[in-house]
Amino acid sequence: MTGQWKKGAIPPKWGGKAAERIVGHLKTLLASEYGTGVCE
Repeated sequence: MTGQWKKGAIPPKWGGKAAERIVGHLKTLLASEYGTGVCE
């Protein structure tokens, strides 16, 4: 190991909003599974 690492890159759609998108998807999933009003 010489300390030579390849330079990383920021993945697509990685703009600090990932958590908001994940919560939105989870709310949709839970609402479709258990009905509306579950995630309000």
